[in-house]
Amino acid sequence: MKNKKFIFALLLTIVTSNGCAQEGSEPITPTATAELAITETKAPVNQSIHSVSTELMENDALLVRDLENTHASSLFFTKSVSGDEIAESIISILSKHNANKDFLTILTRRLPLNPRIQKPEFSLTLTDTAGIEHKFELKSNTQFNFYTLNYWNSTPKGQ
Repeated sequence: MKNKKFIFALLLTIVTSNGCAQEGSEPITPTATAELAITETKAPVNQSIHSVSTELMENDALLVRDLENTHASSLFFTKSVSGDEIAESIISILSKHNANKDFLTILTRRLPLNPRIQKPEFSLTLTDTAGIEHKFELKSNTQFNFYTLNYWNSTPKGQ
């Protein structure tokens, strides 16, 4: 049994140090890479950890949605994202959160031209025809070289 553990450990060392299992074979290369930065946050004791879903968007941004809180989500971009891509992502997030269709049509035409959508940081509040406020906040993380677009909405007053 000791010999099997030693051989396995030796093989594992060879694979991880060389990237291949035997001499002469090609190194193992990943087909796709993704970087995810994890930062430590201190949550209140009574706050529970929620289930999240992740989705890779067309512009390679990572959308993270809280499955228990349908009024919020976050989108992570690399630093190379353009203002137009951010505007497209805002429209995409709104459609995923079932925003009013007429509101989305108007935004599709106007939002990319909005001077408030600028890097490195901005806050934007949009109110749709149903009276729901859609809030966006773009934050820059210089340590990990990415942007976070946070989204949340509120129910209209009187409901």
